[in-house]
Amino acid sequence: MSFEAITNFFDDLDNKEDLAKEFEAIAADENFKANLVALGAKFGYEFTLEELEKVAASAKRMQEGAAAQE
Repeated sequence: MSFEAITNFFDDLDNKEDLAKEFEAIAADENFKANLVALGAKFGYEFTLEELEKVAASAKRMQEGAAAQE
């Protein structure tokens, strides 16, 4: 899995203005994740929709676990 590429992509949203602008322009619709993968590829971050979904699911589980401990 390209966890590193996904991590780098999201880290770079804070540092690369052109990437951030295009990210903000993505509509929050049913194609959001697919468009995110395409944007990543455009900027050299190679990850698949399946990989992105696995990372998102893991992050959600971690967030829910942290909220349960509060």
